[in-house]
Amino acid sequence: MVDLVNDYQALFKPALLCTAEGGMLICCNNVAQVDGNAWLESLKRSAEKAGRTIHAVEWITPEQDFPSSDGQHPLKIVLLHV
Repeated sequence: MVDLVNDYQALFKPALLCTAEGGMLICCNNVAQVDGNAWLESLKRSAEKAGRTIHAVEWITPEQDFPSSDGQHPLKIVLLHV
């Protein structure tokens, strides 16, 4: 079992290492208490530790199926160009 609050990197690192240079990786996290910017920074640190470079980051805004009363969507989606 993976703790998506504290152990997301356990999922991210193998996926990153399986992604070819020049490829893209879509990462999602729907845990409300996870801050999007902090989560992205943890992904960047994990990539750096794995010896991989994230060349570009694109945030994907959830559709209206995932409403948020405060503008802080629990569903966070980021497209990483590696």
